[in-house]
Amino acid sequence: RKKVCCDKELKHYENHPEMQASILYTMLGIEQTYQRLTARRLEHLTTLALPVWNRSVLELAGRQGDLTHYFTDRGCNVTIVEPRESNIIQLRRKLALGNLFPDRSRVQHLSMDLEKKVPHGRWQVVFCFGLLYHLEQPLVFLSRIEPLVGDFLLLETFVSSDIVQIEEPAVPDSAGLSGKATLIRREDVFYALKALFEYVYIPITQPNHEQFAIDWANLSDSSRALFIAARRPLSSAVPLMQELPMQQMRSW
Repeated sequence: RKKVCCDKELKHYENHPEMQASILYTMLGIEQTYQRLTARRLEHLTTLALPVWNRSVLELAGRQGDLTHYFTDRGCNVTIVEPRESNIIQLRRKLALGNLFPDRSRVQHLSMDLEKKVPHGRWQVVFCFGLLYHLEQPLVFLSRIEPLVGDFLLLETFVSSDIVQIEEPAVPDSAGLSGKATLIRREDVFYALKALFEYVYIPITQPNHEQFAIDWANLSDSSRALFIAARRPLSSAVPLMQELPMQQMRSW
């Protein structure tokens, strides 16, 4: 791409003002999609009333800190592990500004290829939203993060009615971190967690967002699903199911 500073007459296609406006419009649209999804996720998490205050939290694939402030505002110290360098750069900018994270000492961040390795340590809460379906071997990943969980794991991922293999170039916005990803079924995740943890739950509610199915008997494509895996029994303001529910309700 020819830089705008060196293309004084803006003749290059990508530097044309209309093209730049179109790119910005697309970026704003993507960001708005994430903002709405984030809001629905966090309001649902709040309704569960889980013990997330003043905890040590490991956030796997924290993107740009979109969800992290939920925990720091509750007195948690959060270690973010993010595989994409572009997201780490944006996270550093947010930390420097201090608006989303007034006490930035509560956030540590690591750049790490989660397809190949995980951090060492143990955290009371492991928070893993929106990562599993980006991995080539998601079930292997679950077994690797199990030792990191002190109290409980909060896991959200896209699941499918069938196992789907995805292969594409490993670019910053690709589905797979390595260029390959595997979208697995809800039951695959649930029973893998039951083999690793004594207590595995699914809330009876789903976030009020179309990406979260509530009628699993008629799922024809893919949907986001939330799982909670714990070392000890957990209580919640919302009923926690210990079997796979075929019908769930919206969180209001």
